[in-house]
This record gives sequence, structure tokens and C-alpha cells, in this order.
Amino acid sequence: ASKNSSPERPLAALEDDYFGAFGASAAVMRELYARFVKASDAGFKVDSPDDTIEGGRYCDFMLSAYRVFPSAMLEEAIAKLAAAMSAEKDPVVVRRLEFVRAGLGDALLVLKAQRGFAEYQKSRDRSLFSSAYAELLAFRRRNEGLGYLNLATVDFYESRHWPRHLGLLGPSARELEGWELNLNPDPKAGKWAKLKQLRHWRPDYNGVGWYRCRFTLDEAESRRFNRIVFGAVDGLPTVHLNGKIVQDGHPVSEPGLAWRTPFAVDAKDGFRAGANELLIRIDKKVLGRRGIHRPVYIDVNPGK
Repeated sequence: ASKNSSPERPLAALEDDYFGAFGASAAVMRELYARFVKASDAGFKVDSPDDTIEGGRYCDFMLSAYRVFPSAMLEEAIAKLAAAMSAEKDPVVVRRLEFVRAGLGDALLVLKAQRGFAEYQKSRDRSLFSSAYAELLAFRRRNEGLGYLNLATVDFYESRHWPRHLGLLGPSARELEGWELNLNPDPKAGKWAKLKQLRHWRPDYNGVGWYRCRFTLDEAESRRFNRIVFGAVDGLPTVHLNGKIVQDGHPVSEPGLAWRTPFAVDAKDGFRAGANELLIRIDKKVLGRRGIHRPVYIDVNPGK
């Protein structure tokens, strides 16, 4: 803000203003700032003509940020901020230090989740990413009142790369396969087409469509599974499990967010031993792409 209103002011003067806001903890902030500047200046090798990290966006930089800012560096910075908070007498400065510490804590967990995502890409083992992403979301819920980041913005950028629905899954989740699609308001009248993978349906059909998946559970599985996790649904879903409606509508009301937001449906006592059928009606009031475009899982809600 100071630079915008006084563009002629040198960087050193702006830094003095910033660090002056931390009172007796200014020296700690200067030290940490210098470390991050050094790491940023060092950068890393990328496939670009000038071989720098400049010009990128967060949604891309997050994939390689661990090569610039090691976890140990962030952990040490967070510890120094915690010590400074304990020694600080001014409550305003304490809140400012907490603001910075929350941002670094978030960054540390982002790096952890990205390492888990990299492992998932290599081995398809989702466990590390699922646990790390769940930890990141829990951290944000606890600290969002501090206003240390724009949650909607990072959610948008992260969802461009991360399969965020994996953060909702437990270790025993099972992906449903063998989906069929029927582009007809009446699922008994239309023709069912087999899908190689879940996807939006063709844009020239703007009516109601249906997805169907049939699967088998043994007795123990029918008692254990109690929810359905959707990676992403573009449109308003009505979810039928074995003839019973377990979800009517999208739990996210904002259309700009709903189409890419994963969600879980409580299906307790809806599963049965033997043959099961999941039937999902998709409706959308505006023109555009629609349908289930990310995987669907049956899972165990750890809270039930």
C-alpha cells in the first residue's frame, strides 16, 4: 500500500516501515525475511528461456515450491516466531506475529500435501496426500479468522492440480467403477452408454441426465460403508442408493464453487449385502457443461 501511494520511496524505507510494526520483535522478522529473500533469489531450474521462477502463478509455483523453501527452513521460522510471541509484551505485535506464523504454517502444510500428491502421481498411493490435505484443511478451519490468506483464491488454484476429494477419504475407501450414462429425463426410456471414466456429457444436450453404477458388497462391507464421496459434480444431483434418495441437491449453494467442490453424502444403512445400485440424476438450470466429472467412492465416516 505504501509503495502504491508513494512509488518514489526506496525499498529500504518500505522495509523499515514494515519491520517497525513488530516492535521489539523487529530483529527476528528482519532475520527471517533475509532468509526467505536469499532462498527466493537462489530460485531453481525450470524449463523456461530465462531459467527463473519469475512470471509464474501460485497454482503452478506450489508444485515446485519445496525446491525453493525447504520444510526445515519453514519449521525453524515458525519456532522463532513462537518464541518471539512468548517474549513479546505488546498484544498488537503478538497478533501480527501470529498472522505471519499462520501464513508460514499454512505454507508448510501445502508443501507436505504437494509431496504427498507427487507420491500419488507416481504410485497411485493416496494415503500421504489424503492425510496431509486433511491436515491442511483442518489448519485453515482453525485459523481462517486471522485472515492470513484468501481461502477462496487458494482453493481455486489448488483445485487446478490437486484431486481435493482425496482429502475426504479414509484408508478403506473404494472407488466405484463401471459407470453408465443415460441422457434422458426418464432413465427407463433412454439408452444407457458405458463410460470408460466419469466425465461431463456432451455440451449439445442440456437436459436432465442420469449416471448409474452397480456394485457388489459382502455382508461385512455392507455394514462398514456408510457414505458416498463425490470428487466433483457439475449440476444439481439427486442421489438414489438402492431406490432410496440419500442426497437431493448440491451441498454447496454457490454455482461458481459447487462444480469443483468435493462432498460426502451420508448413506448410513443404505448399503446392502449383494447387489447395490447407485443412480444419480443431474439437472442444471443454466447452459454449459454438466455431469459427474471426478471419481466417486464409497467410504467409512470415521465419526460414525
